Amino acid sequence: MSEDQIRSIGNDWNEFINIGDIDSIVALYAEDGQFLIPGRPAIVGTDAIRSAWQGLLAMPGFGLVLTPEEVIVDGTLAMDRGTYRLSATPPEGDFVDTGKYLVAWQRTAAGWRVRADMINSDSAPG
Repeated sequence: MSEDQIRSIGNDWNEFINIGDIDSIVALYAEDGQFLIPGRPAIVGTDAIRSAWQGLLAMPGFGLVLTPEEVIVDGTLAMDRGTYRLSATPPEGDFVDTGKYLVAWQRTAAGWRVRADMINSDSAPG
């Protein structure tokens, strides 16, 4: 398995986000995968991950772009590190958040699946 495969899946992920394809987004995660976002406990399992992504995608004017900077593949594990840009236009005012992400992938019989997906905002809390 190669770095190109992980980058290709990342490109697909961006497309799934752009078209709001929640089923394809959730299918990227392992059944017991984790979505780790600031200010919340770990979001574990496909049902909880689906709910979290549905909330994100439902935000007015939601936009998210993931930009990979480094991908390392070693056997059945891979690491994808990069940056993100999140934007939305809720009634309380437009906002943009930029930050870093780190995705741990595991190759399974069904293909590469996300074991952990963590984001870290560049903005200071509060």
